[in-house]
Amino acid sequence: PAGCTPGHVVQVAGGGYLFNVRFPPDSTPGEVACAEICGYHVAPLDVFECGVAFFILHAQSPPWGKALLFDKGFKYAYSHGIEALLRAYRAPLASPDAAELLPGMLQ
Repeated sequence: PAGCTPGHVVQVAGGGYLFNVRFPPDSTPGEVACAEICGYHVAPLDVFECGVAFFILHAQSPPWGKALLFDKGFKYAYSHGIEALLRAYRAPLASPDAAELLPGMLQ
């Protein structure tokens, strides 16, 4: 692609998809070259924190004050499970997929 620097990763389109590729350091801009498909780096993700956000969005309330066993809400969830905590909040998950996902995020 125009403006790409040999040896660097660039994004190109093909077949309706976007690809990250690296052209060889000895390639010449403007000429045909074989490029190596390479992935991209994803920033680390705190799945537990995302689960808490999911819970808040669903139940319209935080599940607990602090994720410590002396917190009543956290201790209840730890002892009885997220599904039981949601029932206590009168906010059971209707979707089987969500019912499988959320407990996994909050373990």
